[in-house]
This record gives sequence, structure tokens and C-alpha cells, in this order.
Amino acid sequence: MIYIKNTNIKIQVSKTILDEVLQSKRFHLELKASKYWRKELIDVKLVNDKLVTKLKDIHTISISNGLHPDLPVYNYECIRFFLNKDTKKFVFQLGDKITKDIKLSDTNKQLNLFNI
Repeated sequence: MIYIKNTNIKIQVSKTILDEVLQSKRFHLELKASKYWRKELIDVKLVNDKLVTKLKDIHTISISNGLHPDLPVYNYECIRFFLNKDTKKFVFQLGDKITKDIKLSDTNKQLNLFNI
């Protein structure tokens, strides 16, 4: 699942893929280029009576494992992404890890521990 907000994209991946990314064994992520994701990731404009397509600007990728609210989210720099027409997939090239966001529910658990 992917969520796009401005120049950030959130991707939820399997545990094995997340582990490979965290251990620096994987430096790219792939996403099937369905009609929906083409619409979300490609800007189409009409310029001088011609259709012009351009990929949106994505600067950071937030990667998590699943939908559970207690799981951490890892933010990575997106060096570039492109549409591989042969495999019909979007390929996101990852850069350096920026941060590890701790979910709000994690901080609430920590606060509850001190109230005991």
C-alpha cells in the first residue's frame, strides 16, 4: 500500500523486504504500475495541444511493515524513481536512512509505564 502526500510516499512492505532494506542488502523497491498508480505517480498536462507526461517529485519514502499502529516507520531518501516499461513496475532507488519515526502509541505506552 502506498500513500502519497506532497513529496513523501509511504510504502508498506513485507518483513523480509524491510529487513533487507534495514540491513543494506536492498537499495530499491518495486511497485506494480497499475492504472491506479500510474494516475497517482504521473502528472499529465496539456501543453500546446500536446499531452506531456512527467513523474511526480518524490523526495522521501516512509517504509513500514504492515498496518499495526505500534510498528515503527523508517524514512529514507528517494534518490530517483522511474517506470520500467519492460517489467511494468515503478522502481524507487533508496538513499540514506533519514529517521526512524516512533509511533504515537509507543510513546503512550512509555508514558503509561511511568504512571504505574
